[in-house]
Amino acid sequence: MALCALFYSWVCNWGVAVSELQNMTKAQLIKEVEAITLLLDEAQTLS
Repeated sequence: MALCALFYSWVCNWGVAVSELQNMTKAQLIKEVEAITLLLDEAQTLS
């Protein structure tokens, strides 16, 4: 359930995220992807 809510909020923020991604450097982008991956792993562990 928590994972669904997390995913839903992530999708809702997708438009903002895309515009932010376009302004990021490759290094920043890699850090963001790692952070999202960690969040998803944590959410799956909790649910």
